[in-house]
Amino acid sequence: MLHFQIMHVAMILIVAFFIFFAAQKADGLVSLFGNLLGALLLVGAALHIVAMFMPGVLGMKSGMMHPGMMRDHWMHHMDGGTAPAPAAAPAPAKPSLAPPAATPAKPAPAPKKS
Repeated sequence: MLHFQIMHVAMILIVAFFIFFAAQKADGLVSLFGNLLGALLLVGAALHIVAMFMPGVLGMKSGMMHPGMMRDHWMHHMDGGTAPAPAAAPAPAKPSLAPPAATPAKPAPAPKKS
């Protein structure tokens, strides 16, 4: 999970760099807007970095899986209920009313040559 956070921070910093570069070339209100937007992206990247370490500092479990989920009863519902009952077996097929197909008769033996 850490590598996803690092990728997000890297992408935010790259976008902030290009926004600052474009704001440097612009004049007036556009330059001010670009500098503000770039600064907001830098603050967002800093908050991402802080958020990477907060679950461990606060004692929270990071991610959706925690060690207790793979132990006894891990497939039960979170509300304490049990797993749903299995589906009923399908009914057996009815025999057809048509008579069985006749088997072909054995061919007659060939006449013997005398």
